[in-house]
Amino acid sequence: MTCFSIQKSLVFGLLLAALLGLPALSAYAQETQPPPEEVEKLRQLEAAEEEAASGKVDSPIVVELFTTADCTACVFADRILYDTMRGDKNVIALSCKIEDMSELYTKFESWRETKERRKNQKAVKQTGPMDPCVFRLWTYLSSYSTDEINLRIPTFIFNGYDRAVGGEHGYYAMMLNKYHYRSKNKTLEVFMRWKDKDTITIHLPADPKAGKSKKSASVWIVRYKDMAVEKVDKGMNKGRVLRFSNVIQDIRHIGKWHQQMRTLDVDVPAPQGGKERGGYAILVQETMGEPVLASGMLADYPHPNDIKAQAEAKARAAKAAKLREETRNAVPEKEPEKTAPAPAQ
Repeated sequence: MTCFSIQKSLVFGLLLAALLGLPALSAYAQETQPPPEEVEKLRQLEAAEEEAASGKVDSPIVVELFTTADCTACVFADRILYDTMRGDKNVIALSCKIEDMSELYTKFESWRETKERRKNQKAVKQTGPMDPCVFRLWTYLSSYSTDEINLRIPTFIFNGYDRAVGGEHGYYAMMLNKYHYRSKNKTLEVFMRWKDKDTITIHLPADPKAGKSKKSASVWIVRYKDMAVEKVDKGMNKGRVLRFSNVIQDIRHIGKWHQQMRTLDVDVPAPQGGKERGGYAILVQETMGEPVLASGMLADYPHPNDIKAQAEAKARAAKAAKLREETRNAVPEKEPEKTAPAPAQ
């Protein structure tokens, strides 16, 4: 029985004694009645105990979306990512936008046809380095496979481990819900703060389950842009204007983590604000393509232009809300009563 349940039982018993005519006990009940703020604390404690029993955790959930402009399903996938990061405080949402589609499997051809097309392309000319987002997706999918990898888009990757392909919306929701529980999500949180406008202080946590043999993991810093808007000139989305959320701009290695507490200061460019506004994410993985062991996120250092724009937007929203309220409360003028025409003589 929780402490709050004991408290409730005690209060109920004292009240019952008072009703049965025991004045001393009644007075004692009045004297020992907990104040409202104490009752609220007990309720919060009981809620925390119930949540701990259910296994829910506030661990970060890294959701990476691999998307491209030449894909209709990617439009809906980006909306899912956007809604998730707006509605779930634990989610670290990142979008990797693929520019070169030559290495991808499409729904318009079989896997055998895709393989043959790639072979012919490489026989004609050297295509150059693989698209960085295609390479990143390949590293995730090849970690647990020895066969040829079928790269499909859009694809969601959860904490560098599980995946959901575009169209599996029900599976996406189920997988996201699983990562809210301790049995599935053991990712540690990385704390980040601005030391000054172009330096980030990163606090890497200690792993409480670390044994004598320490893991050697890599620490990656990811630069992302809040939103990218693109007008598509070719492909199946030709003529459309598409939005991409939290688009990855750059990924670089900044250090190692051996499951022990560590603090790093990282120099970054001064924030530009406006359309270039974004932030930084930290991903700790043993190697690229492996599960995420720890992660964190930090928005850009406040830019003066952004602060001014936010204040103006807030003022416009308040003015619009006031106008709606006045319109709602306005009493309509009464129409003059219509008199029936006099009967003809």
